[in-house]
Amino acid sequence: MILPSDEAGQGRPVVLLHARPVDRTMWRGHLPLLAQAGVRAIALDLPGHGDVAAAQRAEVAPWADVLDTLDHLGADRFTLAGVAADPLTKDGGALRTLPTPTLVGVGEFDMPDFFEGGAVLSNELGSGEVAVLADAGHLAPLEQPEAFCAPLLDFVGRLPA
Repeated sequence: MILPSDEAGQGRPVVLLHARPVDRTMWRGHLPLLAQAGVRAIALDLPGHGDVAAAQRAEVAPWADVLDTLDHLGADRFTLAGVAADPLTKDGGALRTLPTPTLVGVGEFDMPDFFEGGAVLSNELGSGEVAVLADAGHLAPLEQPEAFCAPLLDFVGRLPA
């Protein structure tokens, strides 16, 4: 299934995956910030959310849908940004097999188990980086868009072309 998406900017694709129970609209404030910094920001609705909330399907395969959508959009190489690890558990950990650069971030005021979960996720994905987002809690991107975009853009800027 090709997922609904919003995008802004040109350059290296940065794919934004939303938290539950929201949808791609959580990234509306981030799209112009990332586009101004020279990246192509792409926000997707994951299956069961936003404009695909009512989709009737026998099997939900979020990573297959994400990859099909990115292929459709011509984004064959991308950096992934998102909230929590919800999509990791849906289809057997398919994200772990993607050769995708990853930066894990947690809000400074989030619960302690999310700091631990961030470290575990970072290790599982082989990224080795956890960014602490100042003055933010659990939904750091919504609470502090600039604080979310700054380490993301720094990370993307350090990646090989």
